[in-house]
Amino acid sequence: MPCSKDYWRKCEKCNFVGKTASNWSKHLKTKKHQLAVENEKLKQQNDKYKIMELELQLAQLKQQQTTTTINNTQNNTYIDNSVNIFTPNPEANCLSDIVIPTLKEMAEQEIIPSVAIQKIIMAMEERVRPILYHKNILFVKQDEWKRDDEAEKELTKFCNEKYAVLNDEFLNMDMTLDSVLYDRCMEYAIAVPLDKDTITHKLKTKLIQQ
Repeated sequence: MPCSKDYWRKCEKCNFVGKTASNWSKHLKTKKHQLAVENEKLKQQNDKYKIMELELQLAQLKQQQTTTTINNTQNNTYIDNSVNIFTPNPEANCLSDIVIPTLKEMAEQEIIPSVAIQKIIMAMEERVRPILYHKNILFVKQDEWKRDDEAEKELTKFCNEKYAVLNDEFLNMDMTLDSVLYDRCMEYAIAVPLDKDTITHKLKTKLIQQ
């Protein structure tokens, strides 16, 4: 098939020059390109985690400022004092209520999927968040509250479902997209981990309920 006169793209990661969409697609899978992507990711990783920590601290401060009074109806924990059993809020949101931005939107804002999910959780009122910790025990709500191993399984299932959506978005992405944005989308959909540990990374202390 002859090369399209309208197609020309240079990879900013490894300086490859593609003259056809087919050649461009093949080069993305080459070892040279993948190594270049990994090297850049490692250089940016430290800065990303610093930004993530600052953003989470800012979200926590905003939440503390808006919650100025606590009474019986606004109490962030639900405890049966007669038997001293901790019961999470039955009216809390479910994991399925978390709707993350599209892969392209996250790439444009340079926000990795796990951080996007963390921001959505921290933006919720504390009493309705679907993830919380009590006495170092993880609680997760999907239809009903689950704890310990069952909670971890539910959170893992949620991450797998979101990861599959991101992969589908990338596979159906426009190949003529700006090369830098396209590479970032590929990184977020394939290389950047999305699991229960990345969701709770540096977030655990902010989700503790007494």
